[in-house]
Amino acid sequence: MKDEYIDEVRHAFNLNLYEAKIWIALLTKGSGTAGQLSELAGVPRSRTYDTLESLERRGFVRLRVGKPAMYEAIPPSEVVENVKLKIEKDLEQRRKKIERIKSSATIKSLENLYKSSISSLKPADVISAIRGRDNIYSKLASMISNAKDSVYIVTTSTGLLKKLNALGRHIEKAKKKGVSIYIAAPATEDVKPIVSKMKGIKFKNLSDLNSRFVVVDGEHAFMMLAHDEEIHPDHDIALWMRSPMVARTMQEMFHKL
Repeated sequence: MKDEYIDEVRHAFNLNLYEAKIWIALLTKGSGTAGQLSELAGVPRSRTYDTLESLERRGFVRLRVGKPAMYEAIPPSEVVENVKLKIEKDLEQRRKKIERIKSSATIKSLENLYKSSISSLKPADVISAIRGRDNIYSKLASMISNAKDSVYIVTTSTGLLKKLNALGRHIEKAKKKGVSIYIAAPATEDVKPIVSKMKGIKFKNLSDLNSRFVVVDGEHAFMMLAHDEEIHPDHDIALWMRSPMVARTMQEMFHKL
């Protein structure tokens, strides 16, 4: 077996070296004993048994009861489904764990610590730089979901499509709570059909607009520092200003646009 092929299988299915070698050997042979597979795969016999147990537990092989014990290969297409189900199960368990943590006393205590520290920040400490579009959108998603009064979004036509895709469900969540949503962007041909479906959102068509900023609750202001079509998403950067004065000034600017 070529090392490149083994590495490809390892990375595709998240296997260690011995697991990949044993599974490939079993697929080649169809079935075999631990000793036969050890010899065929070039895996130490002392490690073959625990490797086969791991593969069986993860849904890559089946144990055929008898003497001697025989192992048989599971079709790769079936293995893909087994791996997919395991990933989905693991993700669901992690999601539930995060949800439990979110409502725990520990988080409430940490939030209180954060709020007390924020109230004592110096003026120079109220501005943070957030790098990377995924990180920017993640922070915006949190802020919009927790908004209590208003959300103002000013962006480019391309930026509007990206923001609605990344933040759409968070905007809907805020709307259902009675939060006022204001959006300003150029209504280009690809944007118009989407704008026509935006119910409960106050939209301004500004054809020559190149600004990118978001204001939440008149307290938090996000200013993106580059045009979204002129910078790689990983290099995008935003200034997050926790300043009611700056945020409300930007809100007033929106209404004067």
